[in-house]
Amino acid sequence: DQELAFGSASLSWTVGALDACPLRVHLASNFALHPCAGFTAGVVSTRAGGGVVNARDPSRPWAALDLHGRLAWEPVGFLAIEMEAGAMAPLYREQFFFLPNFDVYQAPIIGLFGRAGASVRFP
Repeated sequence: DQELAFGSASLSWTVGALDACPLRVHLASNFALHPCAGFTAGVVSTRAGGGVVNARDPSRPWAALDLHGRLAWEPVGFLAIEMEAGAMAPLYREQFFFLPNFDVYQAPIIGLFGRAGASVRFP
């Protein structure tokens, strides 16, 4: 959310991601590194409020490519604890603003990200 003296704007981002991690580099008996590439796509939605007149509330498609590394620890055969870090580049840099020239948000050229999780393997 961004709020200025003459109004406010809210942005929401809904995405899905597809990753390809074709290699597995064994670092130790239960540690592995996976270099990955990914594609993320979704929708960016905006909503103006707080007295903004003639507002447009568009929803726009959004897509990005990324490179990241995934470190996996498998303490037992069916359980993996994973951490990832990487960089993402949007295919189109969205910019949101109030006229005449008050920027609300512009997507960066490169964004950094990290995530962690666990997975369970079923036979």
